[in-house]
Amino acid sequence: MARKRRDRKVSTPLSLWLQKLMKEQKLSVRDLSLIAGVPSSTIYGWVDGAIPSEPALLFAVQRLANRWGVSLGLALTGASDAIELLAEAERALLFEGLVEIRVTKVYSKNSSVLEVKPALKS
Repeated sequence: MARKRRDRKVSTPLSLWLQKLMKEQKLSVRDLSLIAGVPSSTIYGWVDGAIPSEPALLFAVQRLANRWGVSLGLALTGASDAIELLAEAERALLFEGLVEIRVTKVYSKNSSVLEVKPALKS
C-alpha cells in the first residue's frame, strides 16, 4: 500500500516576508515570479517554506528585496543587519551549549579608535 504524501508548510522568514508582501501590496505569485525572474512554482515553494540554496535563486530573492528596499539578509533571515544575525547565531549556539565567546581588543595603527571583534568558536 502506497503512503500518502503530506505537504508540510513551514514558516521561514522568507515565507513570512513574501506572504506579508503579497497581502500588503496585493500581489499574486505570478507578479512576484515575473519580478524575480523565476517560475511561479519556485515562488509557491518559497511561500510554503522552501529555502533557496542555489546562487541563481539567491539572486532572484535579491531582485525582490531590491524592489522593496530591504536587504537580502532581512528577506532570508528576518534579521535587519549583521549584528542581529550574529546575536541570533550566538543565542542558537548558547542554547545548544556549543559556543565559546571571546572578545579581542584591536587597535588600529592609524587611529586611537577601539574596535572590538567577537569571535565565535564551535
